[in-house]
Amino acid sequence: MSQLNIKIPRTMDDNAGYFLLSVRCENGLIETIHKRESSESVGFSKTLINCSKMMYKDIGYGEGSIKNLKDYETPSDWTSVIMGSSKSDLVNFICLNYRG
Repeated sequence: MSQLNIKIPRTMDDNAGYFLLSVRCENGLIETIHKRESSESVGFSKTLINCSKMMYKDIGYGEGSIKNLKDYETPSDWTSVIMGSSKSDLVNFICLNYRG
């Protein structure tokens, strides 16, 4: 898994910064960890991305420190991106730059 700290460009400003921390490609899917920083909180999300379908699945979350990032017992269903959302920006950035 690549260790990164790359700012993810946003299409809409929500007064937070999003940073890609890691990327791992396996079996046509891409697993990412990214951080959302605002003046009020820091959150860490683990997301599974299917670039061929432009869909994602939330598979983990934690607040405050990456050490608090835990996998969900039951990940979300596969979800289509909603243009302008932070997940849409993540999926588009990953599929443009890291698609195997």
